[in-house]
Amino acid sequence: MKKLFTIIIIIYPILNMYATPISSISISDLFLLLWVAVNIIVSLKNKVYGIKSLSVPFFILSIYMLVQLLILLLIKDDEYANWILLPTIRLIFYFSVIAFYMKENFIPEFGLRLFKYVALFASFFIIGQKIFLEVFNIYIPGTVSFLPVMSESIIDYNNSMYEDGNNRLRSIFKEPSHFAIYVGLYFAISVINMKNSWIKVNIPLLIGLLISASTTAIAIILITLIMFFIKNLKKLNSKKILYIIIFFILLIIGMSIYVKTESFNTFYNRTFVSKWAIEGRFSEYETVFKNIDSTLELFFGNGIYRVDYYIPSVPRIFYYFGIIGTIYFIWITIFGLIKLKNESKTALIILIALSFASELLFGQFVLLYMAIITMNKNRGENRNGIKCSLFKR
Repeated sequence: MKKLFTIIIIIYPILNMYATPISSISISDLFLLLWVAVNIIVSLKNKVYGIKSLSVPFFILSIYMLVQLLILLLIKDDEYANWILLPTIRLIFYFSVIAFYMKENFIPEFGLRLFKYVALFASFFIIGQKIFLEVFNIYIPGTVSFLPVMSESIIDYNNSMYEDGNNRLRSIFKEPSHFAIYVGLYFAISVINMKNSWIKVNIPLLIGLLISASTTAIAIILITLIMFFIKNLKKLNSKKILYIIIFFILLIIGMSIYVKTESFNTFYNRTFVSKWAIEGRFSEYETVFKNIDSTLELFFGNGIYRVDYYIPSVPRIFYYFGIIGTIYFIWITIFGLIKLKNESKTALIILIALSFASELLFGQFVLLYMAIITMNKNRGENRNGIKCSLFKR
């Protein structure tokens, strides 16, 4: 059961773009719902009623959202209820899974190793997409053709790529930014914690991120390099200084090549010329504060209300939960930065950085990121002796 849970969490963002016959329920949603249902049935059958490992911050958030939902359903009209009900239930489900199951059931070593292989596969896939498109003018879709998709935009994207191939590549994900959020997290973990070979792992991940031409990918790369050098400043010696010099020489050579590619031109034009990438992420910050209509909303928030414009996670915290919720998020974030170490701290820092420009904290990726952030300290084998091997190192 724990291995299955770990697999579901690692592949959740990929399977989430595939639909089931149940409206608004993706394949990954269905797998996780079934896992929770089976886990509850098994626990009741074995008369196991206690909670072995509870994530208190997410338990409190789940209760807060549930109470907030019930109050808003009572005081708001039916139209408001229609806009708030499904997003709130989905987010309560995500946060409840994190609160009740993540620490106890996510197997760290097995999960990280599977994460590595999936990130590498996605990176090699986007590299292959790029080669076939540039050399043979053939587009290789990253979707499974016989599975229905959650959004028609995925079909429209594939069709446009078959016709002219001018859009950005997405590997096996719905969006280039989704590829960056997923692969970028493992890249940061691998580089900062020095877990893998640069040639075998980090370089392919880096090339994949650059090919995606995603502003998010570039941001993660820069954050990762800054964190790596800050972490290793105290460990510098003549040998490491030489490695750093060689690294920067190679970086300059690599960047001089990258700036001449179509991927860089796409990234540059979206970010600095048309400014679409920046404006799309930051232009609605002010709108959030303008939509606070009462003292109640100011202090307790509007609830998980769907909006028709893009709001990143940071302003969403205030919009959803008000001043009280914002203070709570700040408190648990500071506590996490102080207490967490290694991969968990790396994931938290990347999550914080991306939350200023993405919806990561309130979307499908929160499960993956929180799995890394909250994973227990046991390495190699979890508390019940479950072997964590996934291929041999």
